[in-house]
Amino acid sequence: QTLAGALACGWRLGILSLNWCPPVIHALLPVLKSSPPPADVWCNSIDEASGRVSNTVNGAVAKREIIEMLVKQVRESSASASAEGGHRPLVVYVGDSATDLLAMLAADVGILIGESGWSREIAERFGLVIEPLDQQDLIGTEARREVVFEAQSWLDIKRCLGI
Repeated sequence: QTLAGALACGWRLGILSLNWCPPVIHALLPVLKSSPPPADVWCNSIDEASGRVSNTVNGAVAKREIIEMLVKQVRESSASASAEGGHRPLVVYVGDSATDLLAMLAADVGILIGESGWSREIAERFGLVIEPLDQQDLIGTEARREVVFEAQSWLDIKRCLGI
């Protein structure tokens, strides 16, 4: 529902995964089944003939680099809107593991979903602030790179993003 709502509001979606491959992503996310797919997908792939795995996204640093590239693209493409007093689009990263923390920090808004004790422990060890998402209105938010928001569910994210 959250992804479908984001698409209906004109948001650009991207799926970034270390563990999933394109067929799994498309099978689990029916909102992506239209042609062309309404989202960019960055993930590892499996060659169906050989079974060989291609590790194109091989860790936390690779995730961060992809998000940094997206933030740069969004800033460059929306510079005129910002100059005219409008809000530039946000890059929002939602993740559920410790390998997502660097990408969350590179995004304008990073959201840790679910209860990941290991992610919380690492974040706190490095001085990151974790704030509950339910206290936030993220539309028009400026980047707060030291903060990771924590959501209990996708419905929390949907509500806070206004979709």
